[in-house]
Amino acid sequence: MAFWKKFGDFLTGKSAKDDKPKKTIVVVARDSNVPNQKRVDQMMDLSAILSEDSIALDVEADSKEKVLKYLANFAKKNDENVDVEAVYGKLLIRENEASTVLGEGIVMPHVQDESLTSLKMFVLKLHQPIIWDDQESTDVVLGLLGPDPEKDYENIPYMSTIARLLLRKDFIVTLKSASTKEKIFKLFKNS
Repeated sequence: MAFWKKFGDFLTGKSAKDDKPKKTIVVVARDSNVPNQKRVDQMMDLSAILSEDSIALDVEADSKEKVLKYLANFAKKNDENVDVEAVYGKLLIRENEASTVLGEGIVMPHVQDESLTSLKMFVLKLHQPIIWDDQESTDVVLGLLGPDPEKDYENIPYMSTIARLLLRKDFIVTLKSASTKEKIFKLFKNS
């Protein structure tokens, strides 16, 4: 199935696989042409790709490259099949092609590699903020690493869910103040 068809199905709530955990939220559109229009968006359950074992606190790194290297090595700790050098290289290439800065001190590097067996989310909270491209103070890294080839573009709904969560100021404040893996995991699971 074509990418845009899958993406459209996701946005309209259709799914080839209805067994994936989803949350539903109602978003009131601000379209003056359609008064009281409501749109139902599917929110993915991020606990399906995130665990407390894939969260790291007080990560010591003083550059973007060191953070990406840490992320690749951290993925290896979670899955022994991960080819660290391949993942690290792809992360560097991805960052060179386009920045993954999301704002508010948060970045979301993401790649696919043959050595990855499933889509996995990683959360890294840095010990000290670093400069990441044009963002002066980056202290939270949300990594998405998935298999290549990827089945049914499964990363798109998760990226969309993360982006929508980061539109909420209260979510960002809670994420940045969370001091334990358990609190961070619960924040993503319950949001």
